[in-house]
Amino acid sequence: MTKIFKILFSRAFITAMLIILQVAIFILGATWLKDYSQYIHAFFYLLSLIVIIAIIINKSESLQIKLPWIVLIALFPVLGIFCYYLFSENNMRKKFVKNLSKQSYYIKDILPETKQIEDNIKMQQQSLYITKSCDMPVYQNTKTKYFEIGESYYASLLEELKKAEKFIFIESFIVSEGVMLDSILEILKQKVKDGVEVRMMYDDWGTILTLPYKYNKKLEAYGIKCIVFNPLLPIITLRHNNRDHKKIIIIDGNVAYTGGINLADEYINQKLKFGHWKDSGILIKGEAVKNFTLMFLESWHYYRDREEDYQKYMPTKEEVSDGYIQPYIYNP
Repeated sequence: MTKIFKILFSRAFITAMLIILQVAIFILGATWLKDYSQYIHAFFYLLSLIVIIAIIINKSESLQIKLPWIVLIALFPVLGIFCYYLFSENNMRKKFVKNLSKQSYYIKDILPETKQIEDNIKMQQQSLYITKSCDMPVYQNTKTKYFEIGESYYASLLEELKKAEKFIFIESFIVSEGVMLDSILEILKQKVKDGVEVRMMYDDWGTILTLPYKYNKKLEAYGIKCIVFNPLLPIITLRHNNRDHKKIIIIDGNVAYTGGINLADEYINQKLKFGHWKDSGILIKGEAVKNFTLMFLESWHYYRDREEDYQKYMPTKEEVSDGYIQPYIYNP
């Protein structure tokens, strides 16, 4: 019975019910108002005209984007306006692009010049394409270590977190209370007391069933700066589709972890959710950690847009390596 009440009063259930209610109201409203169809059609034609004018004068969109919407709304006002509301570029996306563009201005000043991968023409072409498209250069002086299972990734991560002296950045899609999070959290709390800067970002959709509501406030109380990425709202909108699936942890700018492992017990087989879980991760040490740090700070400043001294978070140690590594993220 307690489990049923927990589900009924959970934020996920309430959000889902409110969205279903909106759909029901729309359907019932359309049924009840059929006797006033001529007035409703007149209203939507007037509204479609206003929307079309707004699209035409919108300077941020090209003609190729505007024209299909104008035709759809003119021919099918109700369907067109509804689709435009759902599928057109929303305010979150515009704000995201604006903030990323602003941050990229600061980032470009500290990125190294593009290196050439001299011993492999095919790799060189691919690397130059990534650099040009994503502003993320290729590096040497970087070592990597592959973890074929979550348990070995987790053991290594705990050891590196304990060594942190300056800062720890954590970004994850799924975060769940349990053995993994508790052990990491104990280290983070101690590091905050030691004067280490700790920031954490997690996706609201990925944690809606795994963390209590306003868990970020609890982390803030520990001295951990925290951001919940794209909080869910009980409204019908495709804004909810804009999610943060990155899984990166950066320590002092010299060490980074990434891969498919979230901060949840099933990833280290402390919890058998779907049988034995096999996911992989990778440890990066050296110059290439710079790209991971910039990825995190870009996402962070989507919400907390301010100027920051990026240079103090850059790598200070080099690792001897005869290979190349190019971490990157693509923001279209």
